[in-house]
Amino acid sequence: MEAANDKEGLHDGQMYDPVFVMLLFGHVFSHSPPDSALAWVALFRTNVVSLLIRTLSSKDSDMRKVALCQIVTLWKSLEVRDFVCLIVCQNQIAMT
Repeated sequence: MEAANDKEGLHDGQMYDPVFVMLLFGHVFSHSPPDSALAWVALFRTNVVSLLIRTLSSKDSDMRKVALCQIVTLWKSLEVRDFVCLIVCQNQIAMT
């Protein structure tokens, strides 16, 4: 019986609140979006973007709206920064 409780306790420690994660992402992203290619890679390695995409299939329409808003913000930022990151990366490669 104790083994079952240990597994449940471990599982509970791995749980998260997707609303909190989405709102935290929005807050952090609005105050300090990634400014380098490596920062973008680090952002995508956190899997927060996959959480936003998965939330689009939520049964709760408000959750879907928040996720869509976050994805649109991310997409617009990527459109603008993609070109800037490319130029900076090319300049760094040229320097080495």
